[in-house]
Amino acid sequence: MTFWQENYSFIKEVYDTRYSKMVEWMDNVEMAIAKVCASKVYTSAEFKREKDNFQSLCKNLERAETKKWLSETLETLMKERTADEQKVESTKLKAVVERHKTLIPKIQDTLVKTECYWKCYSYGDDLIPIFEFIDDLRNKSVREVFSGNSEQTEELIEKQDKVLNQLENKRKMVMDFISKGEKLMEDPNCPKFLDGHVKKLKEAWEDTNEKAQRRKKDLVDNLNSWETFEEQKVECHKQLDGSDAEFELIKKIFDLKEGPEDYTIRMKTAATFRKTIEGIFNTTSEANDCLQKMLPDDKKQELTDQITELKTRMDILKKTDERLVFIDDFNKRLNIFDQNVKEMETWLQDGRKRLDLIKNPPEEMSPEDRVTKSMELQEDLHRKSEFTKKIEEEKDEIFPKAGEKVSSDAKKFIERLKKVRTTLNALIEEASAECAKF
Repeated sequence: MTFWQENYSFIKEVYDTRYSKMVEWMDNVEMAIAKVCASKVYTSAEFKREKDNFQSLCKNLERAETKKWLSETLETLMKERTADEQKVESTKLKAVVERHKTLIPKIQDTLVKTECYWKCYSYGDDLIPIFEFIDDLRNKSVREVFSGNSEQTEELIEKQDKVLNQLENKRKMVMDFISKGEKLMEDPNCPKFLDGHVKKLKEAWEDTNEKAQRRKKDLVDNLNSWETFEEQKVECHKQLDGSDAEFELIKKIFDLKEGPEDYTIRMKTAATFRKTIEGIFNTTSEANDCLQKMLPDDKKQELTDQITELKTRMDILKKTDERLVFIDDFNKRLNIFDQNVKEMETWLQDGRKRLDLIKNPPEEMSPEDRVTKSMELQEDLHRKSEFTKKIEEEKDEIFPKAGEKVSSDAKKFIERLKKVRTTLNALIEEASAECAKF
């Protein structure tokens, strides 16, 4: 015991040093635990440094020899020390031992978490090349492309098919990685960032596939639009040629039966042309709209001009409608014209009889009656002359003008009217001569 008392200061210094080292070790362990379990998301290299530091601190976790040495050494040192000093030092050592005892489960729990965290960080590292691959294929599917003809579109489709094939070849690998991440997430110790990694991988994969499929569809639509545009453009011009020719055939027909019949046929034909041409034009225009999305700037106007040309030619549809309205009006006016001429033809027969009756009156007709009937006839002849004048004016409106070709049917109407006028004038002249006798 004399040795311990004689060397108390030296031994106490050694004790204090080992005591401090024990406390410092626990401080470092708690600090390492805090860093390993921090909410901060490290790079895998940063986390590996923290993990390795923590695990190296935990190599001699129980510290049994240190605790035994501190306990025995303190007991020997304090045998001849005051009660107060013994109590202070004993309390300090008990606190360290208790702290160590409490720290052990926390360390063991953290060791388990560290292994889980490391698997998650390694998982994140493994995702880097996958994300690079997905991003590359996504960029290939969204970058702007140009096509000035169907051949260029076919080349673009071949390239996009390669993108789709690459995606399909990697599908199983990506699905396995998603499943691996979801399995890691089943661990209650799994860090929150892993959910973000898995979610990002799913979204990136689905988005890239969706954009790749959409690009393929857009290219196929573009290719089909080239074929549609060329074929329907030609067909539209062909139909417009037919409509132009049909327009030239819409003419006045001076026949009360054939005219309306022809008008009905022309109306149906015009409706068919309009429906066909507008349908083809819309299809061609829609194809152009699709092509415009990928056309180089120097070719956009060229195709637009071709659509404009078709649109301009479609004015024939409006002209045809206007022409048919004109023909319908003509047919109605010709019918009225015919009725008026017939009315005059019938009246002239009656007028002839009335004049003959005046010229050769029956015995019972008095001279006064002859004068009255003669005056009435002259008034009627005057009104019918004015009426015939209006018919003649209408004839000038609806029949061919001077220098224009006159059909045989039109001539018949003209001759009938001429006969009406000749007969009427003769009747007027005869009636005037007869009246002059009174």
